Amino acid sequence: MVISNTTGKAIMEQKNSEYNHYDPKEVSVPVFHRLMLGAVGPRPIAFASTIDKEGHPNLSPFSFFNVFGANPPILIFSPSRKGKDNTPKHIYDNVKEGREVVVNIV
Repeated sequence: MVISNTTGKAIMEQKNSEYNHYDPKEVSVPVFHRLMLGAVGPRPIAFASTIDKEGHPNLSPFSFFNVFGANPPILIFSPSRKGKDNTPKHIYDNVKEGREVVVNIV
């Protein structure tokens, strides 16, 4: 099967039932962008919740997290630094102080 763009040029050719081939030079940027996003998604979001030393809750979204094992269960997330001033995010401080975090996957 061949799918063509509006000029009739082939942009995708189904070579067999399992794989598709796309020519990036022949696909519009929005279409190729959707294809690229589909290659890495859907990426779930994790909400990590902590409580600071004063008892205030903190809920932070993370897209950079992964499962590393099931026995024992290991899930990691990466609380990067703040982009504005390169200081640690609150959740990082809370985890260091409280040593506990609950991760909810959406």
